[in-house]
Amino acid sequence: MSRQPDPATARIRAVHDVSDIGLRHTMEDRHVLEIRPEIGLFGGVYDGHGGPEAAEIVAASLHQAFFEALDAGLDPIEAFRQSYRVVEGRLERTDSGATAATIFFRKNELHFAHVGDAEILLAGAGPTPLTRPHRVDDPSERSRIIMAGGQIEGGYVVRGLRGLMPTRSFGDSYFRPIGVMAVPTVGERRLSLDERFLVVACDGLFDVLEGEDIVRMLLNSSGAREGAENLRDEVLARGGTDNLTILVIEFEPGSAR
Repeated sequence: MSRQPDPATARIRAVHDVSDIGLRHTMEDRHVLEIRPEIGLFGGVYDGHGGPEAAEIVAASLHQAFFEALDAGLDPIEAFRQSYRVVEGRLERTDSGATAATIFFRKNELHFAHVGDAEILLAGAGPTPLTRPHRVDDPSERSRIIMAGGQIEGGYVVRGLRGLMPTRSFGDSYFRPIGVMAVPTVGERRLSLDERFLVVACDGLFDVLEGEDIVRMLLNSSGAREGAENLRDEVLARGGTDNLTILVIEFEPGSAR
């Protein structure tokens, strides 16, 4: 008996993920990819700092909270908002932190949410960034931190003798009094026929490669696996030292549904 393709994820041709510790002493990144038949695909990249605890908790629970919210009748955007609130509530006393970039795909509709400087990029005729890093070079982020009593030194949010680069994250309880928060920026998009790849990755990728480089390498690859591996190899060849996690989703061309 032949198995019918899952209509929720029919346009996805392949998915591949790669990770590398870089030159760090520990690997603090975590990531999740879960496909639920007839519901959709959830993907998340979580970049930990100050230890792996926060990233581990987010990776273990955020997608579960998201699907529970969907089951309760929320639309994907509200499900993202609620699941971020639920998981942050479990981390309110956690000193380590984690940024997050998350996506939910079904029937050619992409929904996404992020906190911090992990990012999401669509690759078609050119790069289409879906996120903007939550860092102090964003005027609205910088203003919020200053209004809450935080200091800015270089690219860092500073409280006392400690600094933090992202202005939004899970955990990071020490920085909560000065405006660092886990409220996500959310969005949605219907994919066009020429959008071939989706990249979800930590700043270990985006701090080294420009969007145009990422698109070129993906479009010149044989697919998601080779594309993800080539991106990793290029980051390392260019001297990238950070933990690196890249999730690449490849879409069937010309088959929007």
